[in-house]
Amino acid sequence: MPLGAGGFASVWMLPNDRVIKVAHTAHDLSRARLAREADALAAIGPPAVPRLHDRGILQDGRAYLVMDLVRGTSVADLTTSPVRIADAIAIAAGLLESLDRIHAARFVHRDLKPDNLFRTANDVVILDLGLARKLPTDPDDPTRANVQVGSLEYMPPEQLVDSASVDERSDLYAFGCILYEL
Repeated sequence: MPLGAGGFASVWMLPNDRVIKVAHTAHDLSRARLAREADALAAIGPPAVPRLHDRGILQDGRAYLVMDLVRGTSVADLTTSPVRIADAIAIAAGLLESLDRIHAARFVHRDLKPDNLFRTANDVVILDLGLARKLPTDPDDPTRANVQVGSLEYMPPEQLVDSASVDERSDLYAFGCILYEL
């Protein structure tokens, strides 16, 4: 059963509370982005991100990841109606805890937005680390030079200029946008 799709991949339900994320194309960039996402998931781990179970390449050349299913509500769905202040504070605090784990693992997400955040019973889980960048430098960054990465509504100006040079502050800018939206 399909759960969703983005610009680079689709996510499908699997048995045993797992999902598979499969790249749309067998392109080198798609494989590099899912490989980067797998590296980030493995380095960060739950509860900040889903647990990674498997990764690989299908016979047709498309990359895939197998992860835990995250049960909860997307923050995007929560913002379709007014959010109570106590709930906004809880979401913000949970997001900061998850971001702290990502940054402690020496990654920057670069595409934080309500669609990539799920509020579970106990945490805020961050999804879609395909644009993650290793810190402090990342010579193997799969994003191409002079190509904008991320979602404009949550992107700091410096990421528009040079997405390959941003650091933790870019995620904090996106956090501020999300907090304002909440």
